[in-house]
Order: sequence, then structure tokens, then C-alpha cells
Amino acid sequence: MAIRRRILPQGWYPGSASECKSDIEKFLDGFNPPEGDWVGGVAPHAGWFFSGRAAARVFATLAESGKPERVVIFGGHLGPSSMPVVYPENSWETPLGEVHIDTSLADTLVAKGFAKAADSRFTDNTVEIQVPLVRYFFPEVPMIAIHSPSSEQALKLSLAVDDLLDEKSLKAVYIGSADLTHYGPNYGFSPKGTGSAAVRWVKEENDRSVIDKAITMD
Repeated sequence: MAIRRRILPQGWYPGSASECKSDIEKFLDGFNPPEGDWVGGVAPHAGWFFSGRAAARVFATLAESGKPERVVIFGGHLGPSSMPVVYPENSWETPLGEVHIDTSLADTLVAKGFAKAADSRFTDNTVEIQVPLVRYFFPEVPMIAIHSPSSEQALKLSLAVDDLLDEKSLKAVYIGSADLTHYGPNYGFSPKGTGSAAVRWVKEENDRSVIDKAITMD
């Protein structure tokens, strides 16, 4: 069986099961998941030190909402002209144990031309950072992990995944791995300058526009 090994170094997320469990328990301290029939959420991927609390609470909310038969992660960091990338291995190692990957669905996406298979050297934090959380909150649930480009191809890809799951009558939860606005000179993007006014613009306008579309299922 092919196993995808950890590539991100410690610092992105802990190296042992006990450390992972301890961090997740701290992230959830005092948190009560909102009621509702939740099927998806956006989880940030800046590393557990920075964004683990928000990500863990998204996962906890989905886990409280029901018992899915698949977990689908849509990662990013692909250009508009890039082909979607799907992970083809049988499982993915984490400090908490392996996460099973639905290879049948991954192979079908590749065979139908919706995505290409990631090779063993392909690395990106947007998906890997979430995999230990999948293991913790959905330990027996197979995962489909995909990188989606920032283009109309993303919509075609998501509809293809949905259709394939429907064909098998599989209930799924969906994680969009995203940090939203990457702002500052190091990203070459600072249209509102620096300081508190720039922070307000990012949070209350630029990010807000994306969040509102997610809430209204647009």
C-alpha cells in the first residue's frame, strides 16, 4: 500500500500524537460548536501556532453535526491555469495515525480528466496541515484531498466530486483550506497601505466579501 509521508517540518504542526492531542484540546477549550446541520467550512492553514485554533473549531463543528462517510479537503496554492491535483495514495501518515484515502474516487477524477495525480515529491501546506485534524475528528472516515486552482475549473471540479459521491450515495463534509487575504509587502499586495486602516479593510471588506458569498452558498 502506498502511504504519503509527512513532508512539512515540525513547527507547522506537532511531531507526536500526545502533542497533537494536547494542542487540539487547548484549541477547543471553552468552545461550544454552534448548532446546525453543517456540511462544510473554511479552515486556515498558516500552521497550528497561528491558525490551529480556528481550524480545529471548524472541524469540531462539522464532527458534532453528523457522521459523514467521506471528508473532502480542497486545498489551494495553484495558479489559474493549473490542473487540479489529487492525492492518489492509499493513506496519509500523521502523528495520530494514518488517514485512509478514497483511492477509487481519486482514480476516477484522474481518469475523467478532472485532475492529475500528485507525485510523491509534491508538497503544499494547504492540505497537509489539515490531515492530522481529519484523523482526530474523523478517525475512521476516508478522505479525498485535492488542490484546486483559482479559476472556473474549481467549480467544475467541485461539481464532479459531488456527482461521484452522489453516485455512491456517500454523505460528505467539505473543508476549504484557505487563509483568505495575503496582505503586505512580502506578498506584493498592500493596496491600503499599512496600519490599522489596512487591517480593517482586509477583515471588514476584502475577506468579508468572500465570507458573505460562502454564507449565502454563492
